[in-house]
Formats: sequence, structure tokens, C-alpha cells
Amino acid sequence: MYKAEEKSAIERLATLVVSIPKFYGVEILYSAGQVQNVSERIATGLHIRLQDMFNEFAKSRSPNFDPKASRITLVILDRSYDPVAPLVRDFHYLSMLSDLKEIT
Repeated sequence: MYKAEEKSAIERLATLVVSIPKFYGVEILYSAGQVQNVSERIATGLHIRLQDMFNEFAKSRSPNFDPKASRITLVILDRSYDPVAPLVRDFHYLSMLSDLKEIT
């Protein structure tokens, strides 16, 4: 059902989400529109994987799984229809930091 790259992305995203110190739930937003697009498949697989992990955390009473904590919002975009946009912006640390803080 899932390609090897998609399975790898799902596992890496699930690991990233559960590495956050306190969490309760995850809201997954993805770009829909095309039939069986990559973002939808990854979002569906990630939802299933996270549900399994959350059930395990609830059973084991993990301190990271806190019902009083906020929800995490994860946005998954399929950029296959726009391959030029990532090349327009310079993705070095200095330029990304200057987006967050005014650096001279």
C-alpha cells in the first residue's frame, strides 16, 4: 500500500511528534485535491501510526502523554505540483533566522 519512501517519512514524522516533551493529540492537515496524492497517503498512514502509539502511551501512562497539554498541528503539503518554489528562497541558517528575528 505504501512505498518505502512513504513508510520512512511516516516513521520519521511519528518519531518527531512523540519526541515533543508534552502532547495530547495531533491535528493533521494535508493538501487534498488530487486522487491518492502523496500528502494524503502520508497523512493517513501517520494518523494510523500515531493512534497506535497514543494507545500504547495511554496504557503505559507515559509522562509525555498529558491530557492537559495542547494539541499539535502538523501540516503536510504535496509540493510535486510546484517544483520551482523551494528554489526561489535561500534556505541557509542566516536567512531562516532573519525571517524570525531582525538580524543586521
